[in-house]
Amino acid sequence: MIKNRSLSVDQKEALKDFSFWLDEKNIDKPFLLSGYAGSGKTYLGTKFLQLVEDRNICWTVAAPTHKAVGVLRNAIEKEGLRPTWYPSTIHRLLRLKLKRRGNLEVCEQTSQTAKSLDQLGLVLVDEASMVDSNLLEIVITCAHSHETRLVFVGDPAQLPPVGEEASPVFSLQRVKRAHLTEVIRHQGPVLKLASLIREEGFTCSMPPCFPIVRTKTGLIGSLDQKSWLEKAKSSLREAAEKNDPDSIRILCYTNRYLERLVPHARRAVHGQLADEMSVLPGEVLISRRAVMTTASLESDNAEEEPGILLGSNAEIVVEDVKNQVFDLFDLDLEFEEKYDLDLPQINTLVAKVSAGNNKYLIRLMPELGTNSRLILEELMQDLCNLAKKLPKREARAFWKKFFYVRDSFASVGPASVLTVHRSQGSTFQEVFIAADVFFASDLSLRKQLVYVAVSRASEKVWLAGDNSINSLNSPWCID
Repeated sequence: MIKNRSLSVDQKEALKDFSFWLDEKNIDKPFLLSGYAGSGKTYLGTKFLQLVEDRNICWTVAAPTHKAVGVLRNAIEKEGLRPTWYPSTIHRLLRLKLKRRGNLEVCEQTSQTAKSLDQLGLVLVDEASMVDSNLLEIVITCAHSHETRLVFVGDPAQLPPVGEEASPVFSLQRVKRAHLTEVIRHQGPVLKLASLIREEGFTCSMPPCFPIVRTKTGLIGSLDQKSWLEKAKSSLREAAEKNDPDSIRILCYTNRYLERLVPHARRAVHGQLADEMSVLPGEVLISRRAVMTTASLESDNAEEEPGILLGSNAEIVVEDVKNQVFDLFDLDLEFEEKYDLDLPQINTLVAKVSAGNNKYLIRLMPELGTNSRLILEELMQDLCNLAKKLPKREARAFWKKFFYVRDSFASVGPASVLTVHRSQGSTFQEVFIAADVFFASDLSLRKQLVYVAVSRASEKVWLAGDNSINSLNSPWCID
């Protein structure tokens, strides 16, 4: 029996609704728990799972990313819950394979998908706002075939999946809904700011600089650009010294702004070595797009359809790195014979990396600004221009070769600096929000960006402010 003393009013109501839903015979209708940052969704989810265990139902939990799975796993361990199957990503749970379609990654079922939920009575999916339409359809179809109940947990204020106007999970029609409105998680300045951002009149324009707001449960600060960057570098150094690189992230909106911040972040952690090598042993990297098997020095490059070695946003740790001269002519793509194109040699790096228990040897994209990167980008532009001039049937085959060349290099970067989109599903103690997050022209997008960025922090948020803006009566200056 669950004791409800520690639950808010709307949590108690949601728990009651869930209990009734769990006892219903109609198992095709999922349960959707929504709520904003700090409303206690994850904690209430553990109370849901206690009821599931009390009924001797086999269950597990899943999420779109490894980071989100880690948060979920810690929550259920804290409550002493024992899932029937070990928590995992949705892709791993359903035995899906990732394939690239243009510049997008799409999920496809495998021969194992049909039996993936066998014996499971319930699956709780956290961070459901990140689940795109294709993946959502697969999840629901698999659950239906095994008579497995589904519980979706998500925040409707977060950014939707790439390529979608809204998170499809919140548009489901046949679903039992419960929505949490009361912010209860430690009620510190971080959550207070996250709540303010959702208010209609809050435009999320550039914040002024203002004195630090500090309580026992958190901190909000807004510094001028120079002080903000120095503080970020100082925090990165401290995290590295404590061997706790996951405690801090710098978040920005665009990749262009990210590239400006990366050298500062790397120098803060690695000193002069950062300028000598673009990747160093021990460095934590994140894949900026899917790493294809064509970038692996251990894969069979004769394969007709390259597969995905690592999905985008995968964190990897560098174990070793060495220089390589890669001759694109060795790819044997017949560019020179058919199209009179000279394929250059590219100076790059090969890195031995680990991702969980797996190890890979991958060829890295040359560093931005280097001669090899410029040569490669010029070649890719030439190939792109040529593809556009070819007849449709010939162009289709040519584009395959274009991607084969591009994907022979893994696009990775330091995990310490992320775009806000890539940060979803993760939580960090300290977050530094760059100025470009406040530059998005669309108000709705800007509010989502700032909300997601702020709510990634569990303790401290540092805003890149403007000291020319008067802080008097500014909505940013919370009490």
